[in-house]
Amino acid sequence: MASSDRRATTTSPSSSSEGCMMHVGVPIGRYLLAAAVALGAAIACSSTDAGVRCSGASGQSYKPGDEILCKCADRTDGTRTCGADGNLSPCEPCLAQTPEDGGFFEEDAGASDARFGCGDGTHDPDETCDDGNLKDGDLCNAKCLPYGNPTGADQCPGQEVHVWAKPVEIPDHQTIGYGNTERWGATECEMGTDRATTGVTSPNRIYAVVAHKTGSLTVTTRNADFDHMLYARRECKAGTPAVGEASNIVCANKVKGNGGETIVVPVTDGDRIYVIVDGIVATKGKYVVSFGIQ
Repeated sequence: MASSDRRATTTSPSSSSEGCMMHVGVPIGRYLLAAAVALGAAIACSSTDAGVRCSGASGQSYKPGDEILCKCADRTDGTRTCGADGNLSPCEPCLAQTPEDGGFFEEDAGASDARFGCGDGTHDPDETCDDGNLKDGDLCNAKCLPYGNPTGADQCPGQEVHVWAKPVEIPDHQTIGYGNTERWGATECEMGTDRATTGVTSPNRIYAVVAHKTGSLTVTTRNADFDHMLYARRECKAGTPAVGEASNIVCANKVKGNGGETIVVPVTDGDRIYVIVDGIVATKGKYVVSFGIQ
């Protein structure tokens, strides 16, 4: 979710003995400005009997020339100034400029002022997932992290996990409540064995891991409270494959009982690898999973 752009933003209302009030900002394109209509907590310059003044959200009044604290997206400090013309200056020294046609809201979002960052549907550097919205409870949460246990995590095409330079660890996943959608071998990662004929009913979870660098993708489960196996392949196909079909690149089932497994897969930048956490026979449970490329 990180970005090299520096977008202006302001903080929530807070009293100050000098300068205008600090206030909440709303993103407009790649630049954040105060929006009283949108948030109801704003600061603005207005005319009074004593001339042009800057009025704070709590009723304080300041003179033109007083400064308002604001912050860029990289958290460096900036200021806005209440001008003699009754307008607030942009937050400076932020680098990005306000798009001429302005307008953060969807009904006015064109190519030049579309939202930038988490929730825009584009996978920015270090962003683990981005499904184009800022909602919790789906395959990518409001902070663009694949946390939680949403519906569909056991189905192809899987839950996306984008891996950049830094490793990704997901602390709260489980197979409990999911289906037996990937019917592979009974106990030892065999291929071509229909679990329906072996009594295997364990649920599974599917990850669509996207590599953003070339190297060795290492996937590790730990703190698992159930016996499981971990395998990967280059295509996602639900059900029982024929012998040799959708063959696993690698499969690990070394630990007998609770614990964790590790697989390593060679990847190049842009590869998509499907990783499955799958119980043994009928086991299911919780685990921590991590993804990293070296």
